[in-house]
Amino acid sequence: MIISVAIVTGFQREITNKVTGFDAHLKVVSLLEGSDEYNKLIIDRQLLESLRSTKGVKQVQVFAQQPGILEFNKEIQGVAIKGVDSTFNSEFFKTYLQSGRLPHFDSAGSHEMLVSSVIADKLRFTVGKKIRVYFVSRNKPVSPRTYTVTGVYKTGLLTFDSKMVFIALPELQRIKNYGLEVYIQPDTVQNSLKAVAFGGDRNFAFTWSNGWKGAGPHQLSGNETKRISVIVNDGARTIGDTALYDPNDRSTGSGGGSDRYYADGYDVFLDDISLLPKVESEIYEKAGYNLTTINVIGENPEVFNWLDILDVNVYIIIILLAVVAIINMCSALLILILERSNMIGILKALGAADFSIRKIFLYNGVLLISKGLLYGNLIALILLGIQNFFGVVQLPEDQYYISVVPVNFSLVHILALNAATILVSLLVLLLPSMLISRLSPAKTIRFE
Repeated sequence: MIISVAIVTGFQREITNKVTGFDAHLKVVSLLEGSDEYNKLIIDRQLLESLRSTKGVKQVQVFAQQPGILEFNKEIQGVAIKGVDSTFNSEFFKTYLQSGRLPHFDSAGSHEMLVSSVIADKLRFTVGKKIRVYFVSRNKPVSPRTYTVTGVYKTGLLTFDSKMVFIALPELQRIKNYGLEVYIQPDTVQNSLKAVAFGGDRNFAFTWSNGWKGAGPHQLSGNETKRISVIVNDGARTIGDTALYDPNDRSTGSGGGSDRYYADGYDVFLDDISLLPKVESEIYEKAGYNLTTINVIGENPEVFNWLDILDVNVYIIIILLAVVAIINMCSALLILILERSNMIGILKALGAADFSIRKIFLYNGVLLISKGLLYGNLIALILLGIQNFFGVVQLPEDQYYISVVPVNFSLVHILALNAATILVSLLVLLLPSMLISRLSPAKTIRFE
């Protein structure tokens, strides 16, 4: 029983940790209608801090996600491209990193990518290779870019390994073009300035610091000394962007665009998945009317339903073992009573009470149970220790998500199983011991 519980709980723990390491325990996403899998939301720093301060929350990270196509040597593969930043759960992927290193996830200019071994094997590329990536969106043209593969991972979760790749969040924010971006283009020949904008609903409105209207070009006077700025907005109330022009050195500067203020949601990691219902309820209240929560169990029902079925298997095994143990204990005590029936008759003839005689046999039964528990615990712990440290029993990873049978050493489970075994055993031993009261001293003394 100890081995069964240790293996099943270990299996559940490993699979749950893999799934939540990939997909987080909770996602906070927008309820607004959008064109991609997740809808854009404005990154709320106050909400982020509130989520991080929620009891039971281990980590919160901002993410963006976009469907795409990888191309290498004329081979293609559809993927889900996820953008993450420095708060990314890097320790999880370092554990499953097969080769290379994790990309630099903080830079908008980072053209580095983390892919799985499943995708790398299918497209036949290795770490250091450059692959072409096509970002797919319903409302925007396909945007091709080239990325360098810096790391290859393998978790064994084929559902995720076959589709998930990772790049820097600032890079994907710019590609998704959720915000606005404006530049000032100076024309030295015509001595004029023109504003060029991107993103939003393209219904641009330009506000110049010196009162000009529209994008331009606008003629510069010969005595300009103050810096000129332009702010771009659109009809969809997208967060605006600002660009500057300095006439003294004829330099231009951009605010970098407002894409960095948008994302697709927040990944929330918990200390323990058992806290999920309580924490999700609390986070849902904090999120407000325009956001909602998606939990990992709802997103991956097939995995967690399978893990729940394993609990049923454990219950069946425990019940079967308990029935066998009960039969064996009853048989052993009955045989002991029958072998000592002559002694029972003599004790009764000498005036011993039935209860006193029953206690003798119960003490012997407890002694046998104690020895059995001691040997059983030692054997179980030794076998589990060998499996834990040496991984003797292997599994096909493509079917079970893990390559080695995992074990979970839980003192609570061990003590609970031992306590339940002792309690059930004592209750069961009472039944055959009642036979003593039915034995006649006259008949049992003559019994051979």
